[in-house]
Amino acid sequence: MAKKPKKTRKIIEYQTFLNDSDGITQRDYLLLISTSVFFLFIAVGLTILLIGRPLDEMYLRLVDIVTPVIMTIVASVFTIEGVEKVTNEMKERRDAKNGTAETIAEEIIIEEEEILWIS
Repeated sequence: MAKKPKKTRKIIEYQTFLNDSDGITQRDYLLLISTSVFFLFIAVGLTILLIGRPLDEMYLRLVDIVTPVIMTIVASVFTIEGVEKVTNEMKERRDAKNGTAETIAEEIIIEEEEILWIS
């Protein structure tokens, strides 16, 4: 009787800014600092509300001013990363289809060796 193969689970390791090849980049730093400051503003506002004090009009204006800036920073970081991934994938597909300069050079050398071997 044949043994059944054991079922194994693959552990998926997610790429984050902490374990990627380039470490913490300027974009990662900008994203971390800006979102941390924004959520700190929100936490302060929620804490003030939980204590029972009314929010000041100036605080609400400050949050209204900061919100589009944070949204722009986050959107630009993710847009840049997305565009980089798409262009890298397109380049890899093009290189796989056409062959890279190194593989073309290797093929030429092999063909020259074959020609020399035959003659």
